[in-house]
Amino acid sequence: MKLGIRNKILLCVVLPITVLGLAIILLSITSLRSSIIGQVENSLRGVAVATAAAYDQNAGDYVVASNGDIWKGGYNVTKSDGLLDEIKEKSGMDVTFIYGTRRVMTSFKDDRGDRILGSPIGKKIEQTVLQEKKEYFSSNVLVDGVPYFGYYVPVLQDGKAVGAVFAGVEKQTTMGKALTIVNTLILLVIVVALIGVLAAGFVAANMSKALNEEIAGVGALSAGKLNITLNESHFKRTDEIGGLSRAIDKLKNDLQTIIGSIGNSTSLLVDSSDTLTKTSKQTFQDMDSVMSSVDSITQGALSQAENINNASNNINHMGDLILDTSAQAEALGTSADHM
Repeated sequence: MKLGIRNKILLCVVLPITVLGLAIILLSITSLRSSIIGQVENSLRGVAVATAAAYDQNAGDYVVASNGDIWKGGYNVTKSDGLLDEIKEKSGMDVTFIYGTRRVMTSFKDDRGDRILGSPIGKKIEQTVLQEKKEYFSSNVLVDGVPYFGYYVPVLQDGKAVGAVFAGVEKQTTMGKALTIVNTLILLVIVVALIGVLAAGFVAANMSKALNEEIAGVGALSAGKLNITLNESHFKRTDEIGGLSRAIDKLKNDLQTIIGSIGNSTSLLVDSSDTLTKTSKQTFQDMDSVMSSVDSITQGALSQAENINNASNNINHMGDLILDTSAQAEALGTSADHM
């Protein structure tokens, strides 16, 4: 897939922001969940320990009366609903007093307003709290079908765990606060991402527009159009686009100078060509005259040679005549001698 510089810049901004945002959200959710659960655990433990201490301040041992009520010395634990309701009102957490494995008093109420009592604790809690005498935190305690965070503190007597105090807070309410924080964080990441995308889009669009103008200028120069007008605002830029614009402008001016020099040289060449043409014509005319003269000289030489040949023939004839005359004279001499 071919991407323009604008889309590449947007991709380089959007992708890291998206990845970073998701990473921040995931880390925040994990960290926030751990932090909230840790804070809830500490808060629940504090309330559970304080409730157990409130019961322990009554002198005497825990005993079961004939009617099934649980007493701590002279204090009726089974009738301590006022104490637990006050603790819930001040802390915002529900508390329950467990004797043995049975819930004997609690601040939990059902839809009809009745207290949720009598239900046994689970095997895990019985093993850890009552038998091993350890505190125990659970992130998923079901109370009347509703999930709670819960903390159990053993109630000790004579070195044995005779019961436990439970403090709990509704899970949905607690995590709802975390969800609000997470939603706020997500909204913040989205806003930051949008700002980054808008800023990157503006910068990318500005760069893309400037580059397209410079590309158009180079295209016009390559087509031989040297009278183009470049965007002067680009000359003032201090980035690479400004350098490119200034280089293109210099190229245009250099091309204009070179083309002007070529034009002047062409004019001189045309003038020299005209002069050379005229000189050639004159030379041809002079050569024609020379050829005519040479022809005349040749004709004269041929005529002279013919005359010389004729003279030679005449001389030879005259020699024959002289020889003939000499012979006749000799014959005449002989005849004269005879006479």
